[in-house]
Amino acid sequence: MSLPMNESKGRQIQKFGITAVGYDNRPHTLSEYLTFSRTLLEKLQEIHPLFRRLAVLGKDDYQPISEDLEGLDALIVDGAIRSADNLKDCQNLAPDGLPGPDTTNNIGFRVSYFSYADDAERSHRPVHEGGIKLTIRGSDSGCCSYIGLALPSDGYCDLHEPAMVRRLLALIAEHQRGVTYGRVGSHDFTKALEQDRFDLFAGEWLLYFKLPQLSDCLPDDISHEPFLDGVLLETTPHPPQVENPTDIAAGKRMYEVLDELGLMRHCLQVLNGWPHDEEETRYQQILTGAPEGRKYRVGCVDFDGYDAERKTLLFTRLFRGLKRYPKGWGIRGLDGPVLNEANRQVNAAQGYPIEWHIGLKEPYEKVRELLADYTDITEEQLRVIYTPLEPVLRNFDQESDKNHT
Repeated sequence: MSLPMNESKGRQIQKFGITAVGYDNRPHTLSEYLTFSRTLLEKLQEIHPLFRRLAVLGKDDYQPISEDLEGLDALIVDGAIRSADNLKDCQNLAPDGLPGPDTTNNIGFRVSYFSYADDAERSHRPVHEGGIKLTIRGSDSGCCSYIGLALPSDGYCDLHEPAMVRRLLALIAEHQRGVTYGRVGSHDFTKALEQDRFDLFAGEWLLYFKLPQLSDCLPDDISHEPFLDGVLLETTPHPPQVENPTDIAAGKRMYEVLDELGLMRHCLQVLNGWPHDEEETRYQQILTGAPEGRKYRVGCVDFDGYDAERKTLLFTRLFRGLKRYPKGWGIRGLDGPVLNEANRQVNAAQGYPIEWHIGLKEPYEKVRELLADYTDITEEQLRVIYTPLEPVLRNFDQESDKNHT
């Protein structure tokens, strides 16, 4: 099937999706998510009139909803309980066993806004050729508790214009709490690059990262600009086309650069930070001597400290929850993020030695196994040291007591 033409521009356009993803340890309650969704949709209505003409994606047709969004809350609630499987992920259900205002969901709530072909086409496929999809999530993870709302097709072509896309992405990112990245891309373009499905940002047109330091690490041939409190990368100056060899080459080049920076696979810890508990925070401060929150940045990588006498970069962790799956099972769990962190640190260090101090015996052994099995990193580049947690904390407390007596 050929793609629809944007007559005003004289070129083909492709369906694409806009997603801004927030990271928050506490998912939205249903009440918070209903307010969040309505407020955002009202702001979208101010940007473009298409958002005043929403319809509900039904099994056989589209059912319009009013411009004042009457019934929107009920539609979202219905989407959250459409199957018993969704309810099993919920906490704080109402006494009747259904979601109430304080209900949360382990995998979040989500509303997606899709464009559809025209009123005559009664297919409920979520995105048609030339369409647009906006996803608004209530957590960092994917989610099956969601509803789909449709936008009419007439006039949606101007939603593909670069300036409009930036505006939509900025609005979603600013409105959703804790956003660490946003992306605009075409499934067809991603598929054309033939990259692994685990590559998080392969084949995107625009990419927003809440990493302002990233602009200092990008090569000159990667187009980027300041955006919100981070940086926006642009693969092509127009929606990328699978038929255009230049666009394909640009997509592969973007992949290469992001992969080198550790921003392509197993990278959510890079974007969201490694979660710390109180013991791990104390352990890090004692070993590095650095105050909480202070980092030693080399390129685009943050180390926990630097030993100036030995000219050695320091990284301290407990890695609680690292299970180290059998090699034949592939990379999963924390295995991937640990490997990604090691590779990006070695790439950034430019020959300076790195020490990882790990405070728990089992994770220490598993990290050594991972590096041996999956990398060519040498001990001269990165040395993994078992520095037991308990003695570190105990000795520090004893010294503190002596200094206070």
